[in-house]
Amino acid sequence: MSFHNLSIELLRSRADEWISISAGLLCRRTPAGKIEAKTATANPPLMEDRQVDLGNKPNQIEFGSLTIGWSFLNSSKIPLRRREGVEYFDSEAVGPSIVLRHWRNGDRFQPIGMGRAAKLQDLFVNQKIPRAFRHQLAIATTAGGEIFWVQGLRLGERFKVTSATKRLLRWSWR
Repeated sequence: MSFHNLSIELLRSRADEWISISAGLLCRRTPAGKIEAKTATANPPLMEDRQVDLGNKPNQIEFGSLTIGWSFLNSSKIPLRRREGVEYFDSEAVGPSIVLRHWRNGDRFQPIGMGRAAKLQDLFVNQKIPRAFRHQLAIATTAGGEIFWVQGLRLGERFKVTSATKRLLRWSWR
């Protein structure tokens, strides 16, 4: 999903919440459906890092304005049809606990299909994600700090489902 589609979807689904559209510009949809804009004066305070034990049962957690849910499946049960807001990972590669956080300068991420990790900032620039919005995106890392998911970007290469995957982590967000 492109940044512009993500912005439209956020405005559509979150009445009366200010959304960063571009550097210095915030918009919101009023409950009556009117779009309002204002100049951003400062970055909003970010949530602290949140350690999460995935356990073995389906669960969900609130992280900022997102609800993130997860469950585990046998590797033969991965659906062929993709759904927006749902990803599948190799559960063993992710591990039993994760950290939810926001982008930090210097973060590196290796999306599926890239031969090596790149600075997350460079990926944001390539995807045309405005600077003011980058710090609002949720990031999930392994307990060791390796990024496996960035909201709105591809999956991490090392965490993709392969023929050797025995157990899937079904990851969803809204």
